[in-house]
Amino acid sequence: MSYKKTVLVLMLLSGMHLSLHADVSMHHSDLLPEQPIVRPPIDPERPIRPKPIIRPALMYGVHYHTYVTEEDSDCNDYIELLKEKDKKIAALLEENARLKEEAQTGLQKRLKEEYDKELKKFDNRHRSKKE
Repeated sequence: MSYKKTVLVLMLLSGMHLSLHADVSMHHSDLLPEQPIVRPPIDPERPIRPKPIIRPALMYGVHYHTYVTEEDSDCNDYIELLKEKDKKIAALLEENARLKEEAQTGLQKRLKEEYDKELKKFDNRHRSKKE
């Protein structure tokens, strides 16, 4: 070990030795402070006024988060709009199901043709080996 490492180890060991054998005792003193805390007197000529409430400037005027309705209306227009949207959604779902079914039948037909073609090739090879 180098000289620096040796000195460092000795310092650490001596510090641990001193901290392990230290005698620490604590006790509470019942002594009161010699001078009591003196608060300054309130000046009677200057009455205490409450601080004014300062409102932020954002509360005044129209902002992006403010929603202003000009007129009161019932929800019939919105209900009709939702019914129209529901009809469009139902029509799109039906069309989607129909297109899936067409794609499925086309795929089944193509796979059946490929299967039949491969089966014929296999049969022709098998027959040619027998002959």
